[in-house]
Amino acid sequence: MTGSTTLAGNHGQQKKPVIACFPLYPPLELFHCMGLNPMILWDLKARIQDTQESDAHLQTFTCSVARALTQFLLADEAPGFDALFMYNACDTLRNLPEIIQAGLAGKGRSIPIFRLHIPTLALDQPHSAEYLQKGIKGLIQEIEAYFQVRFDPKNFSSSAFLYRHMRRQYRQLETQVAHGRLDFAVFNQLCCSGRHLPDTRHLAELAILAGPEHENQNALPAGAPQPRVLLSGILPPPPAVIQAMEKTGLCIAGNDLANLSRSYLADMEPLDDPVAYYTGFYSQHPPCPTLLPSADSRIPHLLGLVHSRKADGIIWIGEKYCEYEYLEMPFLEKQLKQKNIPLLQLECGLDDKENIGALKTRIEAFAELLRSSHGSIC
Repeated sequence: MTGSTTLAGNHGQQKKPVIACFPLYPPLELFHCMGLNPMILWDLKARIQDTQESDAHLQTFTCSVARALTQFLLADEAPGFDALFMYNACDTLRNLPEIIQAGLAGKGRSIPIFRLHIPTLALDQPHSAEYLQKGIKGLIQEIEAYFQVRFDPKNFSSSAFLYRHMRRQYRQLETQVAHGRLDFAVFNQLCCSGRHLPDTRHLAELAILAGPEHENQNALPAGAPQPRVLLSGILPPPPAVIQAMEKTGLCIAGNDLANLSRSYLADMEPLDDPVAYYTGFYSQHPPCPTLLPSADSRIPHLLGLVHSRKADGIIWIGEKYCEYEYLEMPFLEKQLKQKNIPLLQLECGLDDKENIGALKTRIEAFAELLRSSHGSIC
């Protein structure tokens, strides 16, 4: 096998096969407990220089998530992995495994792709949970057969405990961001890079981030009006957009971003049964348009976040050509308007990494609007 990486585990140095996962909410605990190093391939825009390879397989009006992933995996300089794992999300992403396999075959390359189909119906519907449970059992058998490992319930419970601890660390750091003690840009960067790090190293970096040397340098003087905003979207804002927000004095009081809170708000009890664990994990998961069983609870969840984070407004970062998020936007906008919650809609695509002049102007205007009505929005 190729692509193995050396990790610092509890028993010294050990090589773990790398399984690259896509999209954002894979069964990380399961892979980890079976001796694999799972990493999540998400928001790869900054890692690619062009889309020549993906353009040969995908239309240019495909979202940047799919185009960047395809380019990353098909490019000659793409790193080797021992395996890929993919589960169904939107119509575009659910068809990528076949496209990627065909693209690799055309280059004389191949890589095993493990798959799991998450039901599109809520898991309390007849046969829906049963279907998922069957898929999880099948995935375990496939991993065992390919990597010549055995599943151990005790190891799974330990891995579940580790990932719960990591998610709690994320939530604690988000609280520091909300209180103005930590730059959101720093927090977001570490969360993104952490998907490609061994768990022990990432936990150490999270602990360091809580130190005083990372205190927010853009915080306004004490007593200055600082409107609170909630960020939402399937991808984080580009770094230049985040910088523009924080320089205007906006306090990012919380987020509904797929790479952040939608990934770490779930607080599952560590179990030794992966079937029961993932039935609960996917049924109780923070709602996301890429996780269809949760779609019906998206609006109540978002409104609940606005209330609990005491946000004065929402900044929604739309991904060009993401049909699932744009389909819910008219209804979301109507709900927010009825509750007098200001909404700023921004749109970013594959070619908008730093070209944010117009976005910066709109952010400044939105910040001024919130500052003029700060404290009057319920």
